[in-house]
Amino acid sequence: MNRNIVKFTVGLQALGRNCCQLLRKHLPFIEACSGFQPLIRNRIHTQDVDVSNLQSYRELYDISIHETDTFWKTVAGHLFFKTTSDKGLEWNFDHRKGDVFVRFMDGARTNVAYNCLERNIARGYGSRIAYLWEGNEPGDSSFITYEELLDRVVRFSAVLRSRGVRKGDVVAIYLPMITELPIAMLACARIGALHSVVFAGFSAVSLSSRLLQAKARILVTCDGYFRGTKFVPLKSVADKAVDACAKQGLAVNSVIVVRHLDRIHHPGGVSTPEVEYHKDKDVFYDEELERVKGVESPVEWTEAEDPLFILYTSGSTGKPKGVVHTTAGYMTYAYATTQFVFDTHPDRDIYWCTADCGWITGHSYLVYGPLLNGLTSVIFEGVPTYPSPSRMWQIVDKYKVTTLYFSYVADCRQVQGNNPLYCANSDSFVDVIRR
Repeated sequence: MNRNIVKFTVGLQALGRNCCQLLRKHLPFIEACSGFQPLIRNRIHTQDVDVSNLQSYRELYDISIHETDTFWKTVAGHLFFKTTSDKGLEWNFDHRKGDVFVRFMDGARTNVAYNCLERNIARGYGSRIAYLWEGNEPGDSSFITYEELLDRVVRFSAVLRSRGVRKGDVVAIYLPMITELPIAMLACARIGALHSVVFAGFSAVSLSSRLLQAKARILVTCDGYFRGTKFVPLKSVADKAVDACAKQGLAVNSVIVVRHLDRIHHPGGVSTPEVEYHKDKDVFYDEELERVKGVESPVEWTEAEDPLFILYTSGSTGKPKGVVHTTAGYMTYAYATTQFVFDTHPDRDIYWCTADCGWITGHSYLVYGPLLNGLTSVIFEGVPTYPSPSRMWQIVDKYKVTTLYFSYVADCRQVQGNNPLYCANSDSFVDVIRR
Protein backbone atom coordinates (compact mmCIF):
# COMPACT_ATOMS: atom_id res chain seq x y z
CA MET A 1 0.00 0.00 0.00
CA ASN A 2 1.37 3.43 -0.98
CA ARG A 3 1.68 5.74 1.94
CA ASN A 4 3.24 9.00 2.99
CA ILE A 5 4.86 9.12 6.38
CA VAL A 6 5.42 12.61 7.66
CA LYS A 7 7.26 13.42 10.84
CA PHE A 8 5.86 16.62 12.24
CA THR A 9 7.61 17.63 15.46
CA VAL A 10 5.82 19.88 17.89
CA GLY A 11 7.21 20.62 21.33
CA LEU A 12 4.08 20.19 23.41
CA GLN A 13 5.39 22.30 26.28
CA ALA A 14 6.02 25.40 24.13
CA LEU A 15 3.61 28.29 23.85
CA GLY A 16 3.18 31.17 21.43
CA ARG A 17 6.34 31.99 19.50
CA ASN A 18 8.28 28.94 20.63
CA CYS A 19 5.59 26.61 19.32
CA CYS A 20 5.33 28.48 16.04
CA GLN A 21 9.10 28.56 15.50
CA LEU A 22 9.10 24.77 15.59
CA LEU A 23 6.40 24.76 12.93
CA ARG A 24 8.40 27.16 10.78
CA LYS A 25 11.45 24.91 11.00
CA HIS A 26 9.52 22.06 9.39
CA LEU A 27 7.51 23.97 6.79
CA PRO A 28 9.94 23.33 3.89
CA PHE A 29 9.85 19.61 4.62
CA ILE A 30 6.07 19.60 4.86
CA GLU A 31 5.71 21.43 1.56
CA ALA A 32 7.96 18.88 -0.13
CA CYS A 33 5.72 15.97 0.84
CA SER A 34 3.27 15.29 -1.96
CA GLY A 35 -0.28 14.48 -0.94
CA PHE A 36 0.17 15.85 2.57
CA GLN A 37 -2.98 17.28 4.08
CA PRO A 38 -2.04 20.02 6.54
CA LEU A 39 -2.38 19.00 10.16
CA ILE A 40 -4.50 22.07 10.75
CA ARG A 41 -6.89 21.36 7.92
CA ASN A 42 -10.23 22.18 9.43
CA ARG A 43 -10.45 25.57 11.13
CA ILE A 44 -10.23 27.12 14.58
CA HIS A 45 -13.77 25.88 15.07
CA THR A 46 -15.11 29.05 13.50
CA GLN A 47 -17.03 29.76 10.33
CA ASP A 48 -14.55 32.30 8.98
CA VAL A 49 -11.12 30.69 9.32
CA ASP A 50 -10.73 28.01 6.68
CA VAL A 51 -7.43 26.12 6.69
CA SER A 52 -8.40 23.31 4.36
CA ASN A 53 -5.23 23.64 2.24
CA LEU A 54 -1.58 24.47 2.67
CA GLN A 55 -1.94 28.08 1.53
CA SER A 56 -4.61 28.74 4.14
CA TYR A 57 -2.44 27.04 6.70
CA ARG A 58 0.52 29.30 5.83
CA GLU A 59 -1.69 32.36 6.17
CA LEU A 60 -2.83 31.26 9.61
CA TYR A 61 0.74 30.41 10.53
CA ASP A 62 1.96 33.86 9.46
CA ILE A 63 -0.64 35.47 11.70
CA SER A 64 0.56 33.35 14.61
CA ILE A 65 4.15 34.52 14.02
CA HIS A 66 3.67 38.19 13.14
CA GLU A 67 0.54 38.90 15.14
CA THR A 68 1.11 36.54 18.05
CA ASP A 69 -0.99 38.50 20.51
CA THR A 70 -3.93 38.67 18.11
CA PHE A 71 -3.61 34.97 17.29
CA TRP A 72 -3.77 33.75 20.89
CA LYS A 73 -6.46 36.25 21.87
CA THR A 74 -8.54 34.95 18.95
CA VAL A 75 -8.11 31.37 20.17
CA ALA A 76 -9.03 32.41 23.72
CA GLY A 77 -12.07 34.20 22.31
CA HIS A 78 -13.70 30.84 21.60
CA LEU A 79 -13.64 30.06 25.33
CA PHE A 80 -15.79 31.62 28.04
CA PHE A 81 -14.41 34.38 30.24
CA LYS A 82 -16.60 35.88 32.95
CA THR A 83 -14.43 39.00 32.79
CA THR A 84 -12.28 39.72 29.76
CA SER A 85 -8.94 41.49 29.50
CA ASP A 86 -7.22 43.43 26.75
CA LYS A 87 -3.89 41.96 27.84
CA GLY A 88 -2.45 39.03 25.94
CA LEU A 89 0.82 37.15 26.27
CA GLU A 90 3.35 39.01 28.44
CA TRP A 91 6.72 37.80 29.63
CA ASN A 92 10.11 38.77 31.01
CA PHE A 93 13.00 36.30 31.13
CA ASP A 94 15.68 38.92 31.91
CA HIS A 95 16.11 39.18 35.68
CA ARG A 96 17.98 42.46 35.20
CA LYS A 97 14.71 44.03 34.06
CA GLY A 98 12.70 42.80 37.02
CA ASP A 99 10.90 39.67 38.13
CA VAL A 100 10.87 36.78 35.68
CA PHE A 101 7.29 36.04 34.65
CA VAL A 102 4.94 34.76 31.97
CA ARG A 103 1.34 35.96 31.97
CA PHE A 104 -1.63 35.53 29.66
CA MET A 105 -4.80 37.63 29.75
CA ASP A 106 -3.86 39.05 33.12
CA GLY A 107 -6.94 40.47 34.83
CA ALA A 108 -9.45 38.19 33.11
CA ARG A 109 -11.62 35.78 35.11
CA THR A 110 -12.80 32.35 34.01
CA ASN A 111 -13.19 28.76 35.15
CA VAL A 112 -11.74 25.79 33.30
CA ALA A 113 -14.31 23.26 34.54
CA TYR A 114 -17.12 25.55 33.40
CA ASN A 115 -15.54 25.74 29.95
CA CYS A 116 -15.26 21.95 29.82
CA LEU A 117 -18.83 21.26 30.92
CA GLU A 118 -21.48 24.02 31.10
CA ARG A 119 -20.08 25.76 28.03
CA ASN A 120 -20.31 22.58 25.96
CA ILE A 121 -23.73 21.66 27.30
CA ALA A 122 -24.93 25.11 26.20
CA ARG A 123 -23.60 24.23 22.73
CA GLY A 124 -25.94 21.23 22.66
CA TYR A 125 -23.43 18.59 23.76
CA GLY A 126 -25.18 17.55 26.97
CA SER A 127 -26.22 14.10 25.75
CA ARG A 128 -22.89 13.51 24.01
CA ILE A 129 -20.67 10.89 25.60
CA ALA A 130 -17.67 12.50 27.29
CA TYR A 131 -15.87 9.28 28.26
CA LEU A 132 -16.03 5.68 27.16
CA TRP A 133 -14.41 3.79 30.01
CA GLU A 134 -12.76 0.42 29.35
CA GLY A 135 -11.67 -1.62 32.34
CA ASN A 136 -8.74 -3.94 32.81
CA GLU A 137 -10.98 -6.91 32.01
CA PRO A 138 -12.60 -6.83 28.54
CA GLY A 139 -16.07 -7.28 30.04
CA ASP A 140 -15.87 -4.10 32.14
CA SER A 141 -17.00 -0.91 30.44
CA SER A 142 -19.21 2.13 30.99
CA PHE A 143 -19.81 5.60 29.64
CA ILE A 144 -20.69 9.03 30.96
CA THR A 145 -22.27 11.93 29.07
CA TYR A 146 -21.41 15.60 29.47
CA GLU A 147 -24.59 16.20 31.50
CA GLU A 148 -23.84 13.23 33.77
CA LEU A 149 -20.24 14.36 34.12
CA LEU A 150 -21.39 17.82 35.18
CA ASP A 151 -23.73 16.32 37.79
CA ARG A 152 -20.92 14.23 39.30
CA VAL A 153 -18.49 17.15 39.22
CA VAL A 154 -20.93 19.51 40.94
CA ARG A 155 -21.72 16.94 43.62
CA PHE A 156 -18.10 16.06 44.26
CA SER A 157 -17.18 19.74 44.42
CA ALA A 158 -19.88 20.04 47.10
CA VAL A 159 -18.26 17.12 48.94
CA LEU A 160 -14.90 18.88 48.86
CA ARG A 161 -16.42 22.12 50.10
CA SER A 162 -18.20 20.29 52.91
CA ARG A 163 -14.82 18.97 54.01
CA GLY A 164 -13.28 22.40 54.20
CA VAL A 165 -11.65 22.71 50.79
CA ARG A 166 -11.51 26.31 49.61
CA LYS A 167 -10.02 28.26 46.73
CA GLY A 168 -6.25 27.85 46.69
CA ASP A 169 -6.22 24.62 48.71
CA VAL A 170 -4.57 21.50 47.30
CA VAL A 171 -6.37 18.18 46.88
CA ALA A 172 -4.23 15.12 46.14
CA ILE A 173 -5.65 12.53 43.73
CA TYR A 174 -4.20 9.01 43.76
CA LEU A 175 -6.42 7.03 41.41
CA PRO A 176 -6.11 4.60 38.51
CA MET A 177 -7.58 5.37 35.10
CA ILE A 178 -11.23 5.43 36.10
CA THR A 179 -13.82 8.14 35.46
CA GLU A 180 -13.61 9.36 39.06
CA LEU A 181 -10.16 10.70 38.19
CA PRO A 182 -11.28 13.42 35.75
CA ILE A 183 -14.34 14.00 37.95
CA ALA A 184 -12.09 14.80 40.91
CA MET A 185 -9.84 17.02 38.78
CA LEU A 186 -12.77 19.00 37.41
CA ALA A 187 -14.40 19.28 40.85
CA CYS A 188 -11.24 20.91 42.16
CA ALA A 189 -11.11 23.28 39.18
CA ARG A 190 -14.78 24.18 39.69
CA ILE A 191 -14.15 25.55 43.19
CA GLY A 192 -10.73 27.07 42.54
CA ALA A 193 -8.81 24.38 44.42
CA LEU A 194 -5.62 22.94 42.97
CA HIS A 195 -5.44 19.25 42.19
CA SER A 196 -2.22 17.34 42.48
CA VAL A 197 -2.55 14.03 40.64
CA VAL A 198 -0.09 11.34 41.68
CA PHE A 199 0.49 8.39 39.38
CA ALA A 200 -1.25 5.34 40.86
CA GLY A 201 1.85 3.22 40.34
CA PHE A 202 3.98 5.29 42.71
CA SER A 203 5.04 4.00 46.13
CA ALA A 204 3.99 5.24 49.55
CA VAL A 205 7.27 7.14 49.82
CA SER A 206 6.66 8.93 46.52
CA LEU A 207 3.07 9.72 47.45
CA SER A 208 3.95 11.02 50.92
CA SER A 209 6.68 13.29 49.55
CA ARG A 210 4.17 14.90 47.19
CA LEU A 211 1.54 15.23 49.90
CA LEU A 212 4.07 16.94 52.15
CA GLN A 213 5.35 19.33 49.50
CA ALA A 214 1.84 20.33 48.40
CA LYS A 215 0.50 20.40 51.99
CA ALA A 216 -2.55 18.48 50.80
CA ARG A 217 -5.03 17.66 53.56
CA ILE A 218 -7.52 15.79 51.37
CA LEU A 219 -6.61 12.61 49.49
CA VAL A 220 -8.82 10.91 46.91
CA THR A 221 -7.98 7.26 46.24
CA CYS A 222 -9.62 3.85 45.72
CA ASP A 223 -9.50 0.45 47.39
CA GLY A 224 -7.39 -1.14 44.65
CA TYR A 225 -7.17 -2.02 40.98
CA PHE A 226 -5.58 -4.40 38.51
CA ARG A 227 -2.98 -3.90 35.82
CA GLY A 228 -3.18 -7.07 33.83
CA THR A 229 -3.01 -9.85 36.39
CA LYS A 230 -1.19 -7.71 38.94
CA PHE A 231 -3.23 -6.43 41.88
CA VAL A 232 -2.32 -2.97 43.17
CA PRO A 233 -3.46 -2.41 46.80
CA LEU A 234 -3.87 1.33 46.39
CA LYS A 235 -5.66 1.98 49.70
CA SER A 236 -2.94 0.19 51.63
CA VAL A 237 -0.26 2.25 49.91
CA ALA A 238 -2.22 5.43 50.60
CA ASP A 239 -2.53 4.54 54.30
CA LYS A 240 1.24 4.15 54.59
CA ALA A 241 1.75 7.52 52.91
CA VAL A 242 -0.76 9.23 55.21
CA ASP A 243 0.93 7.72 58.27
CA ALA A 244 4.32 8.91 57.01
CA CYS A 245 2.93 12.43 56.58
CA ALA A 246 1.55 12.42 60.13
CA LYS A 247 5.00 11.58 61.49
CA GLN A 248 6.36 14.64 59.69
CA GLY A 249 3.67 17.02 60.92
CA LEU A 250 1.10 16.97 58.11
CA ALA A 251 -2.36 15.73 59.05
CA VAL A 252 -4.34 14.46 56.07
CA ASN A 253 -7.83 15.11 57.39
CA SER A 254 -9.91 13.05 54.97
CA VAL A 255 -9.27 10.11 52.66
CA ILE A 256 -12.09 9.77 50.13
CA VAL A 257 -12.19 6.18 48.87
CA VAL A 258 -13.76 4.97 45.63
CA ARG A 259 -14.96 1.37 46.09
CA HIS A 260 -13.74 0.12 42.76
CA LEU A 261 -13.02 -3.57 43.37
CA ASP A 262 -16.65 -4.56 43.94
CA ARG A 263 -17.80 -3.25 40.56
CA ILE A 264 -15.21 -4.91 38.30
CA HIS A 265 -14.29 -8.43 37.24
CA HIS A 266 -11.08 -9.82 38.68
CA PRO A 267 -8.50 -11.80 36.69
CA GLY A 268 -8.94 -15.52 37.18
CA GLY A 269 -6.96 -16.99 40.04
CA VAL A 270 -5.93 -13.63 41.52
CA SER A 271 -6.94 -13.08 45.13
CA THR A 272 -7.18 -9.69 46.83
CA PRO A 273 -6.54 -9.00 50.51
CA GLU A 274 -9.18 -7.43 52.71
CA VAL A 275 -9.06 -3.65 52.60
CA GLU A 276 -8.71 -1.87 55.93
CA TYR A 277 -10.67 1.29 56.64
CA HIS A 278 -10.29 3.88 59.38
CA LYS A 279 -13.47 5.46 60.71
CA ASP A 280 -11.72 8.62 61.88
CA LYS A 281 -10.42 9.48 58.43
CA ASP A 282 -11.85 7.37 55.61
CA VAL A 283 -15.11 8.14 53.82
CA PHE A 284 -16.63 6.49 50.76
CA TYR A 285 -16.97 8.36 47.51
CA ASP A 286 -20.42 7.02 46.63
CA GLU A 287 -21.83 7.74 50.09
CA GLU A 288 -20.41 11.25 50.00
CA LEU A 289 -22.04 11.94 46.63
CA GLU A 290 -25.37 10.75 47.99
CA ARG A 291 -24.96 12.87 51.11
CA VAL A 292 -24.69 16.11 49.11
CA LYS A 293 -27.34 15.28 46.51
CA GLY A 294 -29.26 18.47 45.75
CA VAL A 295 -26.66 20.72 47.41
CA GLU A 296 -25.68 23.68 45.25
CA SER A 297 -22.00 24.15 44.49
CA PRO A 298 -21.59 27.23 42.29
CA VAL A 299 -18.64 27.94 40.04
CA GLU A 300 -15.73 29.84 41.59
CA TRP A 301 -14.57 32.36 39.00
CA THR A 302 -10.79 32.40 39.07
CA GLU A 303 -8.24 34.93 37.90
CA ALA A 304 -6.40 34.21 34.67
CA GLU A 305 -3.14 33.75 36.57
CA ASP A 306 -4.59 31.75 39.46
CA PRO A 307 -3.01 28.28 39.72
CA LEU A 308 -5.05 25.43 38.24
CA PHE A 309 -3.00 22.43 39.34
CA ILE A 310 0.35 21.20 40.59
CA LEU A 311 2.02 18.30 38.83
CA TYR A 312 5.27 16.88 40.10
CA THR A 313 8.15 15.82 37.91
CA SER A 314 9.08 12.15 38.00
CA GLY A 315 12.17 12.72 40.11
CA SER A 316 14.42 10.85 37.69
CA THR A 317 16.99 13.68 37.83
CA GLY A 318 16.65 14.52 41.51
CA LYS A 319 13.95 15.44 43.99
CA PRO A 320 10.50 15.74 42.34
CA LYS A 321 9.66 19.34 41.58
CA GLY A 322 6.13 20.69 41.72
CA VAL A 323 5.24 22.54 38.52
CA VAL A 324 2.34 24.97 38.87
CA HIS A 325 0.13 25.53 35.81
CA THR A 326 -2.05 28.62 35.76
CA THR A 327 -5.56 28.97 34.44
CA ALA A 328 -6.04 31.02 31.26
CA GLY A 329 -2.79 30.21 29.47
CA TYR A 330 -3.01 26.48 30.12
CA MET A 331 -6.70 26.34 29.17
CA THR A 332 -6.13 28.19 25.90
CA TYR A 333 -3.08 26.10 25.06
CA ALA A 334 -4.75 22.75 25.80
CA TYR A 335 -7.81 23.78 23.78
CA ALA A 336 -5.80 24.97 20.77
CA THR A 337 -3.22 22.20 20.58
CA THR A 338 -5.86 19.50 20.84
CA GLN A 339 -7.50 21.01 17.76
CA PHE A 340 -4.36 21.70 15.77
CA VAL A 341 -2.21 18.69 16.58
CA PHE A 342 -4.97 16.09 16.45
CA ASP A 343 -7.29 17.74 13.90
CA THR A 344 -10.27 17.08 16.14
CA HIS A 345 -13.88 17.16 14.96
CA PRO A 346 -16.33 16.67 17.87
CA ASP A 347 -19.15 15.55 15.58
CA ARG A 348 -17.00 12.94 13.89
CA ASP A 349 -14.19 11.69 16.08
CA ILE A 350 -13.78 9.14 18.83
CA TYR A 351 -10.50 10.16 20.38
CA TRP A 352 -8.13 8.11 22.52
CA CYS A 353 -5.02 9.34 24.28
CA THR A 354 -3.55 6.39 26.16
CA ALA A 355 -1.47 8.53 28.55
CA ASP A 356 -2.01 8.23 32.28
CA CYS A 357 -3.31 11.30 34.09
CA GLY A 358 -0.32 11.00 36.40
CA TRP A 359 1.61 12.81 33.65
CA ILE A 360 1.10 16.14 31.90
CA THR A 361 0.10 14.41 28.66
CA GLY A 362 -2.86 12.84 30.43
CA HIS A 363 -3.86 16.16 31.97
CA SER A 364 -3.76 17.99 28.65
CA TYR A 365 -4.85 15.35 26.15
CA LEU A 366 -7.13 13.05 28.12
CA VAL A 367 -8.90 15.57 30.33
CA TYR A 368 -8.71 19.27 29.61
CA GLY A 369 -7.98 19.43 25.87
CA PRO A 370 -10.62 16.89 24.77
CA LEU A 371 -13.30 18.20 27.13
CA LEU A 372 -12.70 21.82 26.15
CA ASN A 373 -13.28 20.74 22.55
CA GLY A 374 -16.41 18.72 23.33
CA LEU A 375 -14.84 15.42 22.25
CA THR A 376 -15.76 11.86 23.10
CA SER A 377 -12.70 10.13 24.58
CA VAL A 378 -11.73 6.62 25.58
CA ILE A 379 -10.20 6.12 29.02
CA PHE A 380 -8.51 2.75 29.57
CA GLU A 381 -7.65 1.27 32.95
CA GLY A 382 -5.58 -1.70 31.81
CA VAL A 383 -2.43 -2.42 29.84
CA PRO A 384 -2.16 -2.88 26.05
CA THR A 385 -0.90 -6.48 26.31
CA TYR A 386 -3.61 -7.95 28.57
CA PRO A 387 -5.31 -10.34 28.09
CA SER A 388 -3.62 -10.48 24.67
CA PRO A 389 -1.23 -8.32 22.64
CA SER A 390 -4.14 -7.23 20.46
CA ARG A 391 -6.02 -5.56 23.33
CA MET A 392 -5.35 -2.02 22.17
CA TRP A 393 -6.63 -2.73 18.70
CA GLN A 394 -9.67 -4.54 20.06
CA ILE A 395 -10.53 -1.34 21.93
CA VAL A 396 -9.97 0.73 18.79
CA ASP A 397 -12.37 -1.56 16.94
CA LYS A 398 -14.92 -1.71 19.78
CA TYR A 399 -15.30 2.05 20.08
CA LYS A 400 -14.52 2.93 16.45
CA VAL A 401 -11.61 5.14 17.49
CA THR A 402 -10.67 7.61 14.76
CA THR A 403 -7.73 9.33 16.46
CA LEU A 404 -5.21 7.42 18.56
CA TYR A 405 -2.40 9.08 20.52
CA PHE A 406 -0.01 6.70 22.25
CA SER A 407 3.61 6.05 23.19
CA TYR A 408 5.81 3.44 21.62
CA VAL A 409 4.17 0.45 23.26
CA ALA A 410 3.38 -0.98 19.85
CA ASP A 411 4.82 -0.83 16.35
CA CYS A 412 3.04 2.05 14.65
CA ARG A 413 4.01 0.81 11.20
CA GLN A 414 1.97 -2.36 11.53
CA VAL A 415 -1.31 -0.48 11.86
CA GLN A 416 -3.18 0.04 8.61
CA GLY A 417 -6.01 2.38 7.84
CA ASN A 418 -6.85 5.91 6.81
CA ASN A 419 -7.01 7.58 10.21
CA PRO A 420 -4.02 9.33 11.76
CA LEU A 421 -1.90 7.90 14.55
CA TYR A 422 -0.02 10.16 16.92
CA CYS A 423 2.94 8.48 18.62
CA ALA A 424 4.69 10.31 21.45
CA ASN A 425 8.30 9.39 22.15
CA SER A 426 10.17 9.95 25.37
CA ASP A 427 11.02 13.53 24.34
CA SER A 428 7.32 14.45 24.36
CA PHE A 429 7.29 15.07 20.64
CA VAL A 430 4.64 13.92 18.25
CA ASP A 431 5.14 11.80 15.17
CA VAL A 432 2.22 12.17 12.83
CA ILE A 433 1.83 9.12 10.65
CA ARG A 434 -0.54 9.34 7.73
CA ARG A 435 -1.40 6.76 5.14
